[in-house]
Amino acid sequence: DEVVVFHPLQKDQMSQILEILLSEIGLMLTMQELKLEVTPDAAKVLVEHGFDPQYGARPLKRTLQRELVNELAKHLLAGNYMKGDTVLIDADGAGLVFGRKSEVKGKEIVTKKLEEV
Repeated sequence: DEVVVFHPLQKDQMSQILEILLSEIGLMLTMQELKLEVTPDAAKVLVEHGFDPQYGARPLKRTLQRELVNELAKHLLAGNYMKGDTVLIDADGAGLVFGRKSEVKGKEIVTKKLEEV
């Protein structure tokens, strides 16, 4: 048997992993003609909630599933997003906040904060 030694991940490395995971979610949303925009505050919240140096990136992936993907699925099923919209993920003191950016009449952008589903 061999012993594999690894160094615990740091928060900056977790941020890079989060970017990769978010790009995968963004790719899935493009299939539904939606875009994903995650603010730096929201990314910071996800990294904070998913950071555990002992277990690496696994808790981050679970946090992303629970706090972003599951909630996003509820909004999608409720019909809160339309084709062409941008799913806006921000953060406040309580956690993630879901919003919607829509193009209306050309280049005018309308941003709307979505209520809990």
